[in-house]
Amino acid sequence: MPPPPPVPDRTVTLAPRESDASVAPRDPVPPAPVRTPADDPERYELVGEHARGGLGRVVRAVDKRLGRTVAVKELLRHNESNEARFMREALITARLQHPGIVPVHEAGRWPSGDPYYVMKLVEGRTLKELIAERTTMRDRLSLLPHVIAVADAVGYAHSEA
Repeated sequence: MPPPPPVPDRTVTLAPRESDASVAPRDPVPPAPVRTPADDPERYELVGEHARGGLGRVVRAVDKRLGRTVAVKELLRHNESNEARFMREALITARLQHPGIVPVHEAGRWPSGDPYYVMKLVEGRTLKELIAERTTMRDRLSLLPHVIAVADAVGYAHSEA
């Protein structure tokens, strides 16, 4: 079976578009910060920071509409380039379907205009932490299945991006 056709990059197409079928097709939207409508600001109750990285932070939150705990990623350093990278990350991750990749539930903007996206909350210890506490070669080799699972997920993501 041949592979499915590539999915077009939609990072610059989240801006509202005219839905009138009589409107002639537009030229591609020039690169700019992706604009999505603000979501219901009351939907997520932010509980506390879960993790932090170079581009954003992940906050533990309660999705009050669905009654579940989720992870909300927010942009830390706001500029046009970072915002475009952040939204691209959200959209690419959202279309990946792999057991080793966290599913994205929603992407949007807070009323302030700041972008965010919502993912399944994954708790546990990092591979770095697990490696650090294992001092013998045998103990470290026992982590090999986890390393292989990470490599498999990264390989899948790169094959799809």
